[in-house]
Amino acid sequence: MSATSTDSNKNSDDDNNAEGDQETPCIRLFISGDRSQVGKSSVCMGLLGSFLHLGYKPQSLAYIKPATQCEATQLVTTFCDQHAIEYLPSPIVYYQGFTREFLAGRVSETSSQMLQRVSETVDTLARKKRILIIDGVGYPAVGSICGTSNAHIAMACGYPTTVASIIRIAAPVLLVGKSGVGDAVDSFNLNATYFEFHNVQVIGAIFNRLSLEGFYSLENCKSTVEKYFQQEEGKQAFGFVPEVLHLSEDSTTALEKANAFIFTFMKHVNVLKIISAAKKCQRDAASFAASCSTCTCSSSKNNAVLLSEKSELHTQRNFCQRDTVQFDGNNTSTTVKSGSSRDPLTREQIEAAARAAGAKAG
Repeated sequence: MSATSTDSNKNSDDDNNAEGDQETPCIRLFISGDRSQVGKSSVCMGLLGSFLHLGYKPQSLAYIKPATQCEATQLVTTFCDQHAIEYLPSPIVYYQGFTREFLAGRVSETSSQMLQRVSETVDTLARKKRILIIDGVGYPAVGSICGTSNAHIAMACGYPTTVASIIRIAAPVLLVGKSGVGDAVDSFNLNATYFEFHNVQVIGAIFNRLSLEGFYSLENCKSTVEKYFQQEEGKQAFGFVPEVLHLSEDSTTALEKANAFIFTFMKHVNVLKIISAAKKCQRDAASFAASCSTCTCSSSKNNAVLLSEKSELHTQRNFCQRDTVQFDGNNTSTTVKSGSSRDPLTREQIEAAARAAGAKAG
């Protein structure tokens, strides 16, 4: 299933030609992880570097982290700068004290307003691009307390299907998993279930930071985990990446670290299969968008999200019986939370109060 050498990533498939029609809608791919610090941003960088190797031009690629807990410069953005790959700042920042003040109604935006800002930023970035890599924050449920979990953001980053962009198909998710066998697969299923509950498709996983030696070596884990995924319809194990020691060495420059990881990444990950899976999702979204233009019951479609006139976010569920589709309005869930009080505090006020109280995070 996964690549064992760069040969499997040779771009011989015309369907994946990097020099294709520039009018083709941008492929959107959301990268999430089964925990914090699992290597999501490194995988994003590995994918971008692999795309360049496959012949995609830098100006045809883009990167964004729609929500973040850390505003420090990351290696992936340094890589983007070095290769002229466009990226934009995070529209949502979980700064010190944000969560409590949000729930208290002292933040200027509601959940849906923040998600709408994410949608607008991502749509702008995706214009005239071939592939947009979207970097998640922490594990899937991070941000759920504010109605902006990774699942909600994957929806907001998804494909608009109407002129007004009020109906969206979620960006497909690629999960970054841990080393091991049982714990790795169980964690994958737990986190995939969270996305799928919110009607966000998970296409598979890359398992990161595996040892090259011992009982839990890369080869031992790979052979067993691949057997599991061979039984999983619609999901793939795209690769198993070993620990790259250069990334932790202080004396190594940013460019050397990036190149070392990308070189290793391409040897162990089947990037073309990832592109193919993501492209299928993009085509499905385009097909759904076409059906929306002639159908008046689009709210019954699976994987769609509706933004109402009040910008409230609703996830739509699909109840299929044989060849019919029925929509149960009682199962429409609203994720609008607090925020947007009459007298909101500024970020500076919130952070100052949080620091004084001893807060360490959002």
